[in-house]
Amino acid sequence: MLAIIRIGLFFNDKVFVKKQVERANILVEGGGDWDRRNRLKAYKGLHLLTVRSYNLAAPLLLDSLSTFTSYELCSYSSLVTYAVLAGSLSLKRVDFKAKVVDAPEIKAILGDGEDKAPGADEEMRDVSASTTERAGGLVNLTTLGSGSAVENQTEAPVDMSSLAGLVNSLYGGNYRGFFTSLAAVEEAFLTHDRYLYEHRAWFVREMRLRG
Repeated sequence: MLAIIRIGLFFNDKVFVKKQVERANILVEGGGDWDRRNRLKAYKGLHLLTVRSYNLAAPLLLDSLSTFTSYELCSYSSLVTYAVLAGSLSLKRVDFKAKVVDAPEIKAILGDGEDKAPGADEEMRDVSASTTERAGGLVNLTTLGSGSAVENQTEAPVDMSSLAGLVNSLYGGNYRGFFTSLAAVEEAFLTHDRYLYEHRAWFVREMRLRG
């Protein structure tokens, strides 16, 4: 079922993905194990991002950070990016402080806004080592047919400084820094992400209103 959802996401068929997510949710509620429930959170959160339901996506994506194992869906750095963007746009100030600004999983990746995070996925692979054996047979659509369809890809270093700057300036009320960071985030993340690209103008407009 999760593979079918990935196919729908690949072809950007939002109606199809919504139906499959609803079916998967029924199956999981009817007797799915912890791993499938946890993976489905990330799938649902990503689908909600594609339909601009950031207020619903943020809790799911943030909850997935500490137990993420869905590397067949996206990298951990991408999940952090999705969670931070969704939380920045939709969460109230108190929740934004607790779940994004002070969240240990996010602080470990974003740092102080000046450092890069080259080991984001490697760090999470250590955390999820106990689930590697179960996840070994999962198919990655990006490597399907290449002879390397298991979760063995290594992510290139990702510069998270602009995203960290957006979070810190938004919470701290540094609006000059906020708009500078927002422009940098658009260029570094929104423009190059297959799920965020078509919504980049909308996201920037909503973040400007929030600022």
